[in-house]
Amino acid sequence: MAEEIIDMITEEDEVIGTMTRKEVIEQNLLHRSVFIFVFNENGDVFIQKRSEDKDILPGMYGVSCGGFVQSEETYEDGAERELKEELGIESPMIFIKQARFKSDKQNYIGHIYALEYDGEINFNDGEVVDGKFVSEEELMELIKKKDFLPDAKKMIEQYFSEIKERAMG
Repeated sequence: MAEEIIDMITEEDEVIGTMTRKEVIEQNLLHRSVFIFVFNENGDVFIQKRSEDKDILPGMYGVSCGGFVQSEETYEDGAERELKEELGIESPMIFIKQARFKSDKQNYIGHIYALEYDGEINFNDGEVVDGKFVSEEELMELIKKKDFLPDAKKMIEQYFSEIKERAMG
């Protein structure tokens, strides 16, 4: 598999160069990322457990799927690719909003998407090792008890009601 090339960006989301995914992670450089929330017809959200082999924050829990936007991709292209790679889903999604996240391990401008989906979910690429749909109440309890990705936790706490409302439309 070829090394992923990632655009480095400014705070205004303008591309200023490219680096490998590994370099972006090691230097915690500002880049583009996507988050996709998958809901079922009951309004439950899919949560996933990351592989212990992940290069950043292994073994932690997250919401549905997401990841780096590769160089030359749009946010939407990146979201579609991540959704298919991680969960085996090819389905239309809606854009919710842009968010900024920065920590000692992550530094990105992200686009948040959501969709309603009741089909089969397949962990295709080995990045996700387990997952299930949970109610909003279960999710709020789990983010207190489990090792959730810091950015996923922020998205849940700040935007969850808006995301769910828009996805379930």
